[in-house]
Amino acid sequence: GAHKDFSVEYPLQTSGPHALMCNVNYSDDKEARTFRKVFKFPVGNTVSISGVKIWTISDHVMVGVDLENMMKSSLLVDLNFCPSSNFRLVDVPINKGEVWQKAMAPDEKRRFVFRLL
Repeated sequence: GAHKDFSVEYPLQTSGPHALMCNVNYSDDKEARTFRKVFKFPVGNTVSISGVKIWTISDHVMVGVDLENMMKSSLLVDLNFCPSSNFRLVDVPINKGEVWQKAMAPDEKRRFVFRLL
């Protein structure tokens, strides 16, 4: 017989124990058959967001956020900040280079700053 491989992606909103239930229906030459398999797994918090600060410098609005890697392994962060249509995002030097390109180590904290015009 043939086999099928499937990948399932689903955003999990809460941490704690979760379960994936798989139901398989198939038929052999004589009858329809079914079986169920349950896969239990824990879900933890990956990132802690704190220290959100908003301040102004002349006619610029600055937004800062502190992230902490809560995982037991390194984490590569791809942070997208999308301001409302009244503002335009301008890159800030603190965000360039290693801050963006280097994975966050376990328990590492990092600050990201954005400037709005």
